[in-house]
Amino acid sequence: MREQLLHLVEMADSKAITLQIVPFDQGGYPGALGKVSIYSFDDELHIPVGYVESQAGNLYLEKPEELRRLTTAYNHIRSTALSPERSVKLLKQRARDLKE
Repeated sequence: MREQLLHLVEMADSKAITLQIVPFDQGGYPGALGKVSIYSFDDELHIPVGYVESQAGNLYLEKPEELRRLTTAYNHIRSTALSPERSVKLLKQRARDLKE
């Protein structure tokens, strides 16, 4: 597990990903029941597409009202999460704890 955490830190440090962790003490939040993704494309290729994984199944969302709801949920998740810098710091600490 330590190596997995350090790999995530490396990916975040290289700017390949943006990593934000929602701590358990934040309680429930819109992303707690499954993965939420929003895929953006060049305007001439396709409109944005939302993807939701849930216990009831997986959905692709393309309607404007569905994307608005999903974007609102996504923004709530991001505002609940630690900043990218604090998230990386937390992972580094957890990796150090696993080494000891």
